[in-house]
Amino acid sequence: MTDVDDLRQQIAGKAAQCKSCGRKVLFVADDGGKNQVLDLVAPVYAVCDQSGTLMAGRAAVTYVSHFATCPQATQHSKTSAETSTAAPGASRYELDDADVKALCEIEEGLSEWEVGFVESVHEWVVDKKRCLSDKQRARVQKILEEHGR
Repeated sequence: MTDVDDLRQQIAGKAAQCKSCGRKVLFVADDGGKNQVLDLVAPVYAVCDQSGTLMAGRAAVTYVSHFATCPQATQHSKTSAETSTAAPGASRYELDDADVKALCEIEEGLSEWEVGFVESVHEWVVDKKRCLSDKQRARVQKILEEHGR
């Protein structure tokens, strides 16, 4: 058995279950001491450059933040739930979708950069059906607040 196999067994022994969606998760502290919840079943790939060719392979012991995959992630985030234009109890995607659509209704006062940002997040959320990153979400909230929404 390899060190990676040993580590995987150790991690599996400490797995918990998300109270919202039921997926297997792992509660850990990051190197800054902040608590993190990791999704134990999300596939993660490492990308490396092999003589000028990008290659992807399943990463040995790497996990994704569970907040990126949990359908009820917003129930555990005070900031998203309190400031969104979506209905209470909405999923993370529904929150993003409602806020991006509210952004698109702003007709005046946006800088050139903000117009480009709005177009970009609209494509990401509405067209591609993807969730925003925390940084993108914070910027959306800031623009909405600055323009009275």
